[in-house]
Amino acid sequence: MNFHEREWKLINRHVENGFVFLSPHETVRLIRKELGTYISSKIINAKTPPMIAGFEESVGKLISMSKKFATYTVTTGEYPPCIKHAIEVLEKGENLPHSGRFMLATFLLSKGQTVEEIAPLFKNAPDYNERVTLYQLNHLAGTSGSGTHYSCPSCEKLKTQNLCFAIPECDNIINPLQFGKKRV
Repeated sequence: MNFHEREWKLINRHVENGFVFLSPHETVRLIRKELGTYISSKIINAKTPPMIAGFEESVGKLISMSKKFATYTVTTGEYPPCIKHAIEVLEKGENLPHSGRFMLATFLLSKGQTVEEIAPLFKNAPDYNERVTLYQLNHLAGTSGSGTHYSCPSCEKLKTQNLCFAIPECDNIINPLQFGKKRV
């Protein structure tokens, strides 16, 4: 968790007698992050046992064989169904919730599109405001404000927000950015 984000600044928190008050949700987030950091550090710092005697030659052969096989990733260039749905909603002039706009913008930014290329997608939104849209897109891109570049939400997160429209081609991906990539 990045405590430099605006939401964690003390000016934006309820502080009383030197105590900072948190909601149950915020408390869980903090504990989860700290626990994840702790477990990760234990894994990274764990001593790996030496190789069992007699396996060196077999492992060496496997390593040299694996170098002969190259893997390539083929990308179809097609958008995942959640992104297609978000674009269709906006094209119809219907309201896409904030979480859907966030997903769409972060996905397209991660795919290398610029703020100027993405902004027109939102012009049909019922509450469209060009200045606000550009400000928010620049913020997500990390070009203004905190400098934080935001990532596209995971499929699990999108499911909880009713933004997942999985099809068989999703093939158990964990993030929309993985859609359409096949290892060959």
